[in-house]
Amino acid sequence: MAIVNVRAEMEEQLRNSLYAALNEKKRTLIDNPVFGVMAGVYHVAGQIEGSLGDAPLLPSPLYRASTSTAR
Repeated sequence: MAIVNVRAEMEEQLRNSLYAALNEKKRTLIDNPVFGVMAGVYHVAGQIEGSLGDAPLLPSPLYRASTSTAR
């Protein structure tokens, strides 16, 4: 009976270790800014943020027109 309990504990410990390692690898593959799944999104976001520079963020004329006619 003790062997069954030890085996169950070892299986659970192994399962938890594998789950943690899999999650870490998955995050690395998704979030890596060079070759991850999100690399293209990070690149485009960097391009947009870089092109904004110190420009103030003003509402567009379309936004102002739609809010003035909605009243």
